[in-house]
Amino acid sequence: MVKNILVCDIDGVICKYPSDEFLGELKESFNFTFSDLEKLKLEVPSDIYKSIKKNYRYKGSKFKVSIYPEAVEVLNELHSLGSHIIMQTSRPTDNFIKLKTYEWLIDSGLKFDQFIINPYKYETHYFNPSQKIAVVDDLVKNFQPYQNNEHVCKVLFKNDRLGEAKPLCNSIKITSSWNEVEVILKNFFSF
Repeated sequence: MVKNILVCDIDGVICKYPSDEFLGELKESFNFTFSDLEKLKLEVPSDIYKSIKKNYRYKGSKFKVSIYPEAVEVLNELHSLGSHIIMQTSRPTDNFIKLKTYEWLIDSGLKFDQFIINPYKYETHYFNPSQKIAVVDDLVKNFQPYQNNEHVCKVLFKNDRLGEAKPLCNSIKITSSWNEVEVILKNFFSF
């Protein structure tokens, strides 16, 4: 049985959140000048926003976002040390997005054991209590299923998109550096 499991989110964690590219493309294509995604969502009717976002996804621009080299290095090292790496995202679940996201991860050189694409990603896991589990995500709400479990290492990857993070509990470690993520996970997994 695998002893160490690392569950790692994609957007905003191993790569820059693609909203900047999305907003840039909107500015170019439609002459929209919104400074952030939340303002765009408030100003543009929902059906138009969804259509624009779907077109953006299918153009493949989201898969041109660079994965942080430090993330690849740290995750690959943990993989080589025997950790079971689960990459997961709440990106749409249609086959095109699944395939393109999977290929993008593989093409980056990232080594992982499992790939989960599910809008309800953290509601789908059941682990054996004898396993050490670490979760790296950029949204505090995704730690809720683990909120009262002190045996799960919770790492909140802080990025510009989220502003000030407010942890649900004291056991969440907050960082914006993959070097710090490496130290936290190696200590937790006892490497």
